[in-house]
Parts: sequence; C-alpha cells; structure tokens
Amino acid sequence: MAGMVDFVPSPAVIKVKQCKCFRYEAKCADIGYGFFPFSFSSFVKLDKDDVTLLKRIHVRCRAIQKGSRPGISRLAMSSRNPGGQMRNVKVVEVDNETEEQSGGSDSEDLDYNRNDDEVFDDDDQVIEDVPVSIPVFTKHYALLREYAQELVNQNPGTTVRIDVQIEPNPASSTRTFKRVYVCLGAMKQGFKACGREFLGLDGFSMSGPFPGQLLTAVGIDANNGIYPVAYAVVDALNKATWCWFLKLLGEDLGIETNCKFTFISDRQKRLIQAVASVFPNAAHRFCVKHIHEEMKSLLKGGVYKDMLWKAARATTVVEFNKEMDHLKNNNAAAYDWLLKIPTEQWSRSHFSGKALCGLLLNNICEVFCSQLNDVRDKSIIICLEYIREYLVKRIVVVQQIIERSVGQLTPTVQVMVDANKKEATDCVVEWIAASKKCGCRMWELTGIPCKHTVAAINYMNEDGKGVVVPEEWVHAAYSLETWARMYSFKINGCSGRRYWPRIESTTVIVPPNHRPQVDRPTKNMKSNDEHALPSSSCVTH
Repeated sequence: MAGMVDFVPSPAVIKVKQCKCFRYEAKCADIGYGFFPFSFSSFVKLDKDDVTLLKRIHVRCRAIQKGSRPGISRLAMSSRNPGGQMRNVKVVEVDNETEEQSGGSDSEDLDYNRNDDEVFDDDDQVIEDVPVSIPVFTKHYALLREYAQELVNQNPGTTVRIDVQIEPNPASSTRTFKRVYVCLGAMKQGFKACGREFLGLDGFSMSGPFPGQLLTAVGIDANNGIYPVAYAVVDALNKATWCWFLKLLGEDLGIETNCKFTFISDRQKRLIQAVASVFPNAAHRFCVKHIHEEMKSLLKGGVYKDMLWKAARATTVVEFNKEMDHLKNNNAAAYDWLLKIPTEQWSRSHFSGKALCGLLLNNICEVFCSQLNDVRDKSIIICLEYIREYLVKRIVVVQQIIERSVGQLTPTVQVMVDANKKEATDCVVEWIAASKKCGCRMWELTGIPCKHTVAAINYMNEDGKGVVVPEEWVHAAYSLETWARMYSFKINGCSGRRYWPRIESTTVIVPPNHRPQVDRPTKNMKSNDEHALPSSSCVTH
C-alpha cells in the first residue's frame, strides 16, 4: 500500500487502507479531518503502463496548504509515464518541465486527446476546479489567436472569427475581447449533406470571472437527432451580436439573404429583430412552450394550455380555425392575444414544407446547451475545446449506431413509418398519385408518408398499379445513406500548446469588461415535468 500513498494527490496523506475491492480510504494529517474515501475504478493504457484514475480529490484541507502542490509525476503509479488523471479538470497545457519528468516523452505519450480531465499551467501546477484563478482566464484570452489558428490548421474548412473592441488608443498593446465564432469544417459539410433547411437558435449565459453568453446554432440530422453547426462566445447578448453571428452563419452554410430558410427560437426580442434584418424572407418559428409561458401570466390553468397545443399541432387551416374558435368561445382575451402572434410562426397549419420539419419546440438547442453545463464557469479555451471534444464523441457514437443499423431508413424514422403502417388500416383511400400530397399535410411538412399516404400505397399495390413500399416514398434526407454521409466527416484534435503556431501580433487580447446584461432580468422558473429536457435524439412533435 506504500505506493498508493504516493499516488494520492496530497502531501497531507499519511495512511491508506483498503475497504473493499477497488475501494480505499486515506488518512489525512489534518487533525479532525480523518479518513476520506476514494476508488480506483478503471484502468487505461498509456505506452504499455497502467495508470489508474482517481475518483475523489482530497481538497480544502489545512494540511495540504502546508505542503507543495503535487506535480504530474506524483499522480502516476509508474515513474515512466506520469499521466494520472483527476476529476473535473482538463488538460490545456503541459510545459517542457513536464516533458523532462516523463523521460522526454512527446505529446502522444502524454495523451493530448484530453478526456475532460486535467488542466495544467506552465508551472506544472494543477488548477483546481474551484476556485479557478483569474490569471489563468487572462492567459487563455492571450492564447486565443494561437488556439484558433491551430484549430483551423487541424480541421480544413473551419471558420474561426475573433473580434475585439475598438481601442481608443491605436498604439495600445492590448485589445479587449469582444466575441469569437467557430464553425468546424466537418459540421459544416455534414449539415449541407443532409439538406434540411432548419436551424434552432439560442444562447445561454456563461459564469466565471468574466461572464458572457454562448450562442448556438443547432440543426437536425437524418435521424431527427441534434446536429450542432456553429457556436460563439460573446461579451453581451443584443441585436448587433446576433446579426454578427447570423451573417457568419449564412456565409458558412451558403444561406442567401433572400432565401426562405427556417429558424426556430425562444421568441427573444433581439433575436427576432436580428433574423428579420439579416434574413428578411426567412421563416422564423417560435417555441410553443415559451409562448405558453408568456400566456400563463394572463391565463392560468391546463385547459388553455391544451387548447394552445391543439391549435399549434393542427396541420390544416380548417382544423386550426376549429381549435381557435373553441378557444375564442372559452376566453376571448386569450384568442385576441394569440392572434397578435403571426400564425405561421407557431402553428403547423401555416408552416412551409421546405424545412422538412414540423418541430414546435426549440429543445434541440436546450439539449445541446445541457451538455455544456460543466464549462459555464471555465476559461475561453477550455470552453471551446470542450465543445469540440463533445462533437468528436457524438460523431463516434452515431457512427457506431449507423454501423449496426440496417434497412433503407434511419432507426427513428423507420419507427415512425411502421407506426403509420399500423394506423393505415383504418383509412379509406381517395388518391391522386401524381400530386404526392395528402390532405392532412403531414407528408408535405415532414417528408415522411403519413398514415393516409401509406393506405394509398397499399391500395395501389392491391390494385396492381405498382408494387412499392412506404419507405420508398420517404424523403432522401431521412435515408440511412444520408445519415452516414453527415457523420462521415471527421473532427481532428489539437496538438499540445507548445506545438501551436506562433502568431506574430503587436497586440495581446485581454478579457472583456463585465457589464450587466440588458433586458434579461433574473427569473426563478418553477420546476415541473413539462420543462424536462428530452433525450439527444429529438423527434418532431
């Protein structure tokens, strides 16, 4: 057990004892602290040497403060490869001293893939998860240009745009950070390969010493799962920031100014203005859940909520008018309030089929943002690198699912088609084959044959007019081939910081000046079931 005492990342540990299999307790030198538990739950290979992962960090101890902070070499069971990993921190930098301690190993030996686990500064000190020092944040802003260039070099086709504040004194050696935009080449190509002209837009706040906002643009893949396309870290959330983000997004994805692209958002005032300014002809849907949240301030009760959702889910104008008349008869004020919101922004009855999506919620952005909660208070480079690593992992996971999938369609869409097949037995057929439209408009909206269309296809087969299957009438955007093509593009990792290209610049980027967010008051939203986030494979409602 003597070797395990050296492995525990604290000079204050004086004794280690085994409790259960892979379960241990360490005795602290601090009087009154006693034993604290930790476990060795998994093993990884680094250059043929076993390195164990520590699951519990010994922190906030007076005895620790008396000793020196442990270096990388103290975190490994092997003296040859110091690479023991700790929880809740990331590797961003390893200096030359670390390389000497590891016996002259290069970046591959030190595992520069960085699995969310460690952060080391140039002094070979572990930067604890809480608190994180302001100098580290400041240093990462200064390194932002080099990181951006490394990201572009490793991922061809990637767009990284860094903007700084206008400096009153042009001769100043510093420039204040304003915003950074990233659109990885692989995600850009994958989105174009799908062909679904639909994006969700949203932003959420970042904490830490220099708070800001993270803007996201998330699409939908061939399996109705989320597909993050672009993201940006900005100093403030306003119309100018959204316009800047949308213009860069349009350039990357080839969205023309006068196109009829479809966006969905949470009905933020500044975002509505920005979309109307940059893409005046685009369709801008509103999240029905957020419409209901505003509606609750005027009308309380589940009855009006059900009426709202029935009107939103209506796929024909006749059905929509019927539901709205029902609402008018129950509450004229609610009817008048809803009429102020353009119908084409919240009801399927007035949606265009160009987007191949009948989504009524902006949960695709919420699902993506929920994956980033761990980096809300991290530095700028750690945040950007965390997002890149998340996208890499998601691509790998989806590729594994694609390899196991069989058939013509993606798994989620195949389930939807099978459900329509079962319901088609109750339908009576009145069919005009050449139009490829259905009176319910669901086929037109989503590109997936509805139960009425499936019934018509079955009728054609029975009548001898052709032997086809409903899967052949599904839009190509939902095919397994399209799904595989979307995720065939790879995102490459970044080298260690010492290998980043040197940017010759006369100025240094410094952190932004924090200012309170305008028109975004803090609200305590009640927790209920309807706010629960869906899984990562969002499906249309």
